[in-house]
Amino acid sequence: MNTTENTTPDPAPAPDPTSASAHAAEPTPAPAPAPEPTPAPAPAPAAPPKPSITLASLTANINSISEVISTFITKLVTCATRALTPDLVRGATDWSRTIGNYAVLAGIALTLVYAIIQAIRTSFGAFVAGVLIALAIVLAHYVAGRFMASSDKIITGTPGRISSMAFLECLGLFMLLAAIGVLGYGVYITFEIKFHSVVPLVSAIIAAPLITLAAAITLNPATLGIEQGDATAGEEALGLFSFALKIWLKLVPPLFCLLAIGGCALMIWGFFDSGVGDINLSAFIPGVPLPFIGLFMMKGMAGPSLVLYACLTPVIVYLCFIFLSLALDLARAVLSIPVKLDNLKK
Repeated sequence: MNTTENTTPDPAPAPDPTSASAHAAEPTPAPAPAPEPTPAPAPAPAAPPKPSITLASLTANINSISEVISTFITKLVTCATRALTPDLVRGATDWSRTIGNYAVLAGIALTLVYAIIQAIRTSFGAFVAGVLIALAIVLAHYVAGRFMASSDKIITGTPGRISSMAFLECLGLFMLLAAIGVLGYGVYITFEIKFHSVVPLVSAIIAAPLITLAAAITLNPATLGIEQGDATAGEEALGLFSFALKIWLKLVPPLFCLLAIGGCALMIWGFFDSGVGDINLSAFIPGVPLPFIGLFMMKGMAGPSLVLYACLTPVIVYLCFIFLSLALDLARAVLSIPVKLDNLKK
């Protein structure tokens, strides 16, 4: 019996990958990219050398700082000198005379009113004292006008000389700073005690303009007849001593004016506060000595006493200048002896 053999056809042979046709059918693979070279690490920066502090470098730094400070202060002095001119000094002294005269006249009237109020508060003796002070102010006012004119003649008639402006420039700058400090301190104290007393404010208002004017005179010594020129050490000392004396003569008109205004202010404040009449006038103006003021102080009459002292200020300053000038002239005569001996030898 013939059986039919189920034969499975042979599978087609797998193509040989190595054959040419197979190579033609498959795309040629792209070459693998070459690996990027790893950059070499940058060398670490070398540590900067530690600066060595030497005496020369330290001295140079200190000198540079000193030069900056010196330049700044020089500019301040220059600005102050330009602002505080001799014309300002002359105008201030002239106006001080005029305003001071009006302040004294107002002080005479206020003294009489103040005396009446004090008589009501205390006794009739206060009224008598007030009337006597008012009469004394009238006489002293006349004397003040005569002596202020004499002071101007003395300033022009006693010239002086200094070799350098360095001392006066520094002194003028310190005076300006002192004026600002005095005014600020007076305002601070007045507000600190909530206007319980107006004395610190009044004294500061008097002292600050006076010190400022003194600084203006110091920065312009020609207003005192003091010139800059060649001078020996002794002549320099005499020039500075002469400046210290003559500046008070120059300050007489503004001092007269400000003290008279201060006395009027104290009397007006005394209308509301009886304690103002007993304040100590010796330390009334900070930084400004008031010689012999205690001799003119009457109990309960601080305001009228201050107006009287204002009128006597030209007399007091004039007499002090005259007696102190004796020592100045003696020293000037001693210094002139060698020069005269040299002239005799020639």
